Amino acid sequence: MFCGVSGCGKSTIGRRVARELRTPFVEGDDLHVSGNIANMEAGRPLSDNDRLPWLTALSARLGAMAVETGGVMACSALKRVYRTALASASADVYFVLLAIEKEAALERVSHRADHFMPSELVDSQFDQFEPLAPEEPGIVLDALADPDENVKRTLDFIIQLRA
Repeated sequence: MFCGVSGCGKSTIGRRVARELRTPFVEGDDLHVSGNIANMEAGRPLSDNDRLPWLTALSARLGAMAVETGGVMACSALKRVYRTALASASADVYFVLLAIEKEAALERVSHRADHFMPSELVDSQFDQFEPLAPEEPGIVLDALADPDENVKRTLDFIIQLRA
């Protein structure tokens, strides 16, 4: 699972990794209920209660993917409690956190025309964000690194997991 704040590149890198692995890619944003999308479009950050149905849907999809062919998902998973809930879907859930500074995320988000997440909510994402803890299953990559390098590092990580 690719995670991180809006604008870190989780969907871009996740899609590329899924293509390399010849496995399905799931955009976590597509599983938001319409009320959540409306709130974000209006510049209102989501609460934990708002996110609960979304996290439930994501967990169900992760569990189904684990039973089937596997897959790659992009989801902010900003808090450790969210990642713990998602990881409980399968023993094979691992996180690739794309770390980015606030200014760079703001720059990226402000130039997107095809997404419901406004740049005004980037601050709230950083307010909620909890870094990946050492005991959480995953790696941290620099979101500003060359995308090819982040794809390679992710694939190397997956190879190590399978060894």
